[in-house]
Amino acid sequence: MALGAGGLFLMMLSGTIDALGRTLFSQPLWGAAELVELSMALMTFLIIPAVTRVRGHVSIDLLDNVLRPVRRFQHLLADVLGGGIFAVMAWRTWVQGDRAADYGDLTQIFQLPVSLVYHLAAILLGATVLSFVLNLIDDLSPEGPREPPHPDEVQTQ
Repeated sequence: MALGAGGLFLMMLSGTIDALGRTLFSQPLWGAAELVELSMALMTFLIIPAVTRVRGHVSIDLLDNVLRPVRRFQHLLADVLGGGIFAVMAWRTWVQGDRAADYGDLTQIFQLPVSLVYHLAAILLGATVLSFVLNLIDDLSPEGPREPPHPDEVQTQ
């Protein structure tokens, strides 16, 4: 969480300094655009495993009352499909990172290996697969799936 907040602050700070530098001094912040791009990628892939683990993805509850009897099956299906899809994404992202390493691709400004970004993304996609597996274990437990509270069920103090 702190890493994500730090990344967001870094993006905001570099964007502000870049805009002020361009406007007031006709001198943009060197590497600001690339810093924002890298921070956005990092923040996106960092949050997906955590959101998956708490089942915090956007969902439509239009048929919740009708589908409540098959809720456990829904969770099982979503976790198996989600885990499989993210496993393929992690594998293909890792392969793409290997290709970038073979080509010697570097970022334009900072000259960082692009393969590093791909491999980090693949690792974090793998962490998302782990989140799906942990959710699947919860689904199969006698207590059933852990679910975030429904907005209608949240009590205000």
